[in-house]
Amino acid sequence: MKNELQGLVQPTASAASSKTIKDTILMYLYYWPLFLISLLVGLGLGYVKLRYTTPLYAANTIINVKGETTTSRGSAGGPGDLITSAMQGGRSVINLDNELGRLRSARLMAQVVKNSDLNISYYRVGRFIDIDIYHDAPFRLIPKEIQDSSGTIGIAVSGLNPSGATIRYGSEENPTKKDVTWNQLFAINNNTYQLTPVNNSFNGIDKFVVKWNPRLATVYELLPKVSVNVIGKTSNIGLGITIESPKRGEDVLNKMVQEFVQMNLDDQNRYAQDKIYFIEDRLGKISDELRGVEKNLASYQGSQLLVGDNAS
Repeated sequence: MKNELQGLVQPTASAASSKTIKDTILMYLYYWPLFLISLLVGLGLGYVKLRYTTPLYAANTIINVKGETTTSRGSAGGPGDLITSAMQGGRSVINLDNELGRLRSARLMAQVVKNSDLNISYYRVGRFIDIDIYHDAPFRLIPKEIQDSSGTIGIAVSGLNPSGATIRYGSEENPTKKDVTWNQLFAINNNTYQLTPVNNSFNGIDKFVVKWNPRLATVYELLPKVSVNVIGKTSNIGLGITIESPKRGEDVLNKMVQEFVQMNLDDQNRYAQDKIYFIEDRLGKISDELRGVEKNLASYQGSQLLVGDNAS
């Protein structure tokens, strides 16, 4: 009897299990349009993000600091550094912490911006976003006279042709529109600018936006994007930057290295001049002391009437 009951129960349990799997599959299949819509929406959002979000690029370079190096902990310092350096032929120990501070300084970045026009940006107007084209625009904005450097100046440039272009500036609701010829001076907010063509191939359909920023604002915009670190336990300093335009990042790092080298040369020249002044001052004092000794000796010889061999 027990075996018969088991035989009756087992098919019932199997049927219930088969029914559960089927119901589960049907339940998920019932919502398949929702899954498909979610997948399509996700793919669409991903495409829009990749297509219309400005990408970031990383650029890196390395500076090799030649010579004997140390850090602030290991530096000796002291008033005798000038004498010690002079006795060693002018060679001094290079403090890596000082070099890192120099590379991270606003002073160096200000020279970079000044000598490379990094405070002027060019954009090609797109359907959804403006694309940073760095210096690949067919024209250049040249500041001629800057009297007000308190804010950013944005200029929309369109209708490029061999003789000139049309510019718009001011508020978006009520912009000022003006036709200018190439190399013509025009004033915006008491500042004087000039548009100069780079080549003679113009596309009247393309529209551009050029932005002029105050140099100081550009300096503090670039500083957070630059990383400066010592590589391991070496005397190599790694420079890196993450920025929207790879060419701009490359130029920033190259200019930083150039200004860093020039700044080091200028500081070394000033340091050498300080050593020369210090040595000349010490020699002058020693010369005065020697003249005083000779004067005292002559006075003593005169008072004692020591002449000839007796004076020695």
